[in-house]
Amino acid sequence: MGKSNECCNSKSLGTELGMRQLTSQMRKLYIGKLFLWTSAFVLLGIMGALALEQAFDQSADTLFEHLSRGVSLSYEGVAFRA
Repeated sequence: MGKSNECCNSKSLGTELGMRQLTSQMRKLYIGKLFLWTSAFVLLGIMGALALEQAFDQSADTLFEHLSRGVSLSYEGVAFRA
């Protein structure tokens, strides 16, 4: 009787090991890309929060200056009594 074509012959075994290596390399690539995109997303969120904070602060200062035009908030020379 001849050899049977089962999964254990050398050609099939080599292909299976090659696929495992390829799968392992692809997994590493995807994990690397995932962390790269995740860190970019987090960095984008932080930068967006900082930009929003600056815009809000600047808008609030401008509004305060506009509403308090002509009003003196200086308390120099005023004696406080207890």
